Formats: sequence, structure tokens, C-alpha cells
Amino acid sequence: MDDQLNQLQKIAQVWRAGRLLSGKTQKELSRILGLSQASISKYESMLLEPSASDWYRFCEFAGLDAHKTLELGYIDGKKKFKHRLHSDSAFSLPMRYRGDFYLKVRELIPFKDFIIEKLGNEYWLDFLKNHGIPADIFLIYDFQISLNFLVDLRKDTQKHGFDLLDGALGQVGKDHSHGVLQYEYLKKKSGVDLLKAVMDSQAYYQNVFEIQSKINEKSISCELHPSLEASEIFKMEDLQIYMNFKVKSFQEILKMRNFQDDKFEIQQKENTIYFKLAS
Repeated sequence: MDDQLNQLQKIAQVWRAGRLLSGKTQKELSRILGLSQASISKYESMLLEPSASDWYRFCEFAGLDAHKTLELGYIDGKKKFKHRLHSDSAFSLPMRYRGDFYLKVRELIPFKDFIIEKLGNEYWLDFLKNHGIPADIFLIYDFQISLNFLVDLRKDTQKHGFDLLDGALGQVGKDHSHGVLQYEYLKKKSGVDLLKAVMDSQAYYQNVFEIQSKINEKSISCELHPSLEASEIFKMEDLQIYMNFKVKSFQEILKMRNFQDDKFEIQQKENTIYFKLAS
């Protein structure tokens, strides 16, 4: 019974999020798929499970992997940043969060999970509602939102006596925080290979920082600094706080695969962080 309920929930949330991402109303989608609007409404509210043919047709229309999406329960196409992604969807974001895109939802999952664990789901949903952010976008790992969201979220949680970024580090090492990228990370046999994969995948997390790396068989050296555009838009204090979180998060991902014994060195000079991992 629990497995059936879990599957219904996954289908319902993916169907709704996928429809909104495609920019369609239930009525418009019903015409496209040849289904009644009532059926679609029931699919999205967990009152009815779609037939296999309805599910596959919907996924084909929305550009989703029918099997993988059902397994995950969220949408992750591993896409890089796209200019004004939100404008093609039915989602609406306040200008503060859509003027400049610098984070993917994938980057925000550890913060979301920590907040729900610490303050509860009601707090999380209230924060989103009060800031005009649709909760459904957090089912779309490639959806883009400004760094301002994280800045505002951190300030709000500080009122409760803890630092959001420190707390979220405990979630970063969990596989699901990385969406489909987790499967790539799990294949790596050394800390150096894993860190290289994480560096190469940053285009699927954020574009606040630019990263240069040099690698050989036993070590990887990286240089991380804010992009010129980000430096012109955001406060350097906020960029530095986030940049330090990113480097710490890389260490947490290494711990995920028990590579924490590798030698990790960090140095910071002005607005650039240098770090090196040697096996």
C-alpha cells in the first residue's frame, strides 16, 4: 500500500510540474493528449493513476524519461543554463529572483532538505509563498533562480539562531541532492576522479563562480572565483560566503564516497580560493 501511494505521489507531482514547465493549462494539455481535463486533474491530485499509455504519452510530450522520472519522483534532464528558462513555462517568479539566473534548483536541494528537517515543511512552504515562489519548481532540478533566493533564505533562517549554509553541508553528501548526477559520481574509483567530475558538472549547479582546474593521475588543483557578471550584481560579502560553502560542499561530496582521507588543501587570496586534492 505504501509503495502504491508513493508511486501515485511521484506521478502526481511530476505530472503537474511537467505540465507547468511546458507552459500548458490542464485544458490545453487535455486537447494535446486526447484526455479529459477531469482525468488530468485526478492524475495531479493523486485521485487516479494514469494508464501506462497516458503516462508515456505525457512524458513524450514533456520531454521526460518515463522510467527514470518515475523512479526519481522529480524532473532532471541534466541541462545547462538557458537564458530566461522561466519565460517558456507557466511559472512566475518575482523580478528579484528571475532577473539574473545563477543557481539551479539542484544546488538548492540541500538547503531545502535541511530547512524541512530543522523547521518543518510548513515553514518552507510559507517562505516560498511569502516570497512569491511556486513550490513546484523544486521538483525541476534544472530550473534556474537567482542567488538572491539563497541570500534571502539565509537571512530569514538566521532569525531562528542557526546558519543555513553550515546546516546544509550535512545534506550535500546525500546522493539524491545531486539528481541524475549521483549516478556519475558513484562510478568514480578515486577522490581525484570524483572531484574532477564534480568540477566538470558545476554548469548543472550554478554559474556564480568560474572554476579552472589542472589534473594528473594523483592530484587535482582548482581555482575558484566569482564571475565578472556576478561581481557586478551581488555583494562581495554574499559571494564570499557562498564561495566558501561551495568549497566545503566539495569536501562533503568526497566524504559521500569515503574519500575524505585524501589530502585536501585550501588557500584564499582576496576573492579567489585555491584548493588541491592529492590521493
